Amino acid sequence: MSAVTNAGDRPLMAIAFSGGLDSTVLLDLVSRLWPPDRLLALHVHHHLQPAADAWPAHCRAFAAARGVRCRVLHAESRPAPGDSVEQWARDERYRLLAAEARAQGAAALLTAHHADDQAETLLLRMRRGAGPRGPAGILPVRHVPGPPGMRPVPDTPPGVLTDTTADLAFTLLM
Repeated sequence: MSAVTNAGDRPLMAIAFSGGLDSTVLLDLVSRLWPPDRLLALHVHHHLQPAADAWPAHCRAFAAARGVRCRVLHAESRPAPGDSVEQWARDERYRLLAAEARAQGAAALLTAHHADDQAETLLLRMRRGAGPRGPAGILPVRHVPGPPGMRPVPDTPPGVLTDTTADLAFTLLM
């Protein structure tokens, strides 16, 4: 329990929190290991579909139940006609997350990429003809403007994350 007694000595850590399985497990586990008042959950609302309107309240409630602040960031731009919505959403998400983590003084931005994300990234990069960095997949640390992006579970199979939700007894909004 030294993490709780030395909370003031710990840097602020931001966590990208979509509210999905991966980031929910990450937020829950990190809140058990790091002082919750030194964590900041960041949720990006892209406003792409009406069903997404329920996610900010879910994310705020889940974070609050663990004593973690949650900020909802809103994408205000839209993809250009003909652009990939997925690519736009990814770029906008990382832009907003990095900017807010930097503005809040976070030492790092944690994201919950896992082994399936590794495989998907590798295949996409190979298809695009990526150079030598392509086969590297998702690196555990991503250096971007602002705090470094850290991926604590890049080699974890998603089944382990699913099993963890049952072990930790929390509910996912799907």
